Amino acid sequence: MITSLRKGAGGPPGKEPPGRRARPSREPPSDGAALVSAARLVTNDGFVLGRFEYSLLRAIENLGSDAYGAQIGRYLSEKLDRDVTAPQVYMTLERLARRGLVRSETTVPVHARGGRSRRRFIIEADGTRALKHTTAVLNAIPSSDEVGDDEAVKCPA
Repeated sequence: MITSLRKGAGGPPGKEPPGRRARPSREPPSDGAALVSAARLVTNDGFVLGRFEYSLLRAIENLGSDAYGAQIGRYLSEKLDRDVTAPQVYMTLERLARRGLVRSETTVPVHARGGRSRRRFIIEADGTRALKHTTAVLNAIPSSDEVGDDEAVKCPA
């Protein structure tokens, strides 16, 4: 006998099929507390960018008018000292654009590119705020010297 795993099939009405979980809300918390999700930390002040998102926005900021997809990928590969693929760059750029943190503009056709245009990426005001917020959060994390000697700290076990 074959049973269907569609929502609502084979079980009480409105019950999710086995193995499915409800997705967490992406809304910032209303009480000032931080919500930690698998992807990012959300506070009332804004989003704390993920590591690659932060690096990508910094790359756009540093490249300025040369912030094209391929150039961003080369820059990140050099600075992060690892291979960064074109899909990583473009998927992250699209996600940041959907969130209103970056926008792209098409340049005039370039003769050296066979008459094709290029997409230049620009950081929006919300992207600048997210960079500043993430930088402030990262700078607020104490270093190991500030925390003190691990031997002196007694943790209740």
